Amino acid sequence: MTDQTPPSPEASHNLKQANQFFISAILIALAVWPMAFDFGAYGTVFYDSLMQMVVVSLVALGAGLYVGRNTVGRPYLSWPERLVLLLPLLWVLAEVLADAIPVPVTRGLSILLSLATALLALPLIIHIMMRVTMPEATQVRNPRLSRGLVLVAVLVAASSWLVGRHNYLVFTCRDFTVSGDFEPENCWKSPDQFR
Repeated sequence: MTDQTPPSPEASHNLKQANQFFISAILIALAVWPMAFDFGAYGTVFYDSLMQMVVVSLVALGAGLYVGRNTVGRPYLSWPERLVLLLPLLWVLAEVLADAIPVPVTRGLSILLSLATALLALPLIIHIMMRVTMPEATQVRNPRLSRGLVLVAVLVAASSWLVGRHNYLVFTCRDFTVSGDFEPENCWKSPDQFR
């Protein structure tokens, strides 16, 4: 006969936290992988990914301002969140400025804003999307699991960049062509390529 004792409240809480960790980790991986791969394979973030970040961040900012305060009277988005959500738009504007005035200062500003977008805005956008669509995914309170989510994001981004950078080990040029992408300069063209 099996033990029919219900799990303790602590065990139930741990299971709930583990489930929330799994959901969060998968969503983070899905968001981070494509941009990091493109950056590794092509040395750039494609305009469609950049524009998606801009649109999502501006819509989130607008929606947060429209909603105003939540049911407990706090602003739906804090002031720091509002400022961070402006980073993708500022990055695009800096790119335009760097193209119009190609001097080291404008290029540096563009690079600085791209890093700020990657390190601050992208995680916030992912967090807001999860908070709205799957609130339980953002309720990971265990410090070890929270650090694990940061580690997942870093490892996925690093491995995606490495796979993109060394795509010739995994994909052929034909794989890129068939999917409608441009061939990276270092894709595997033929068996004789690396002899």
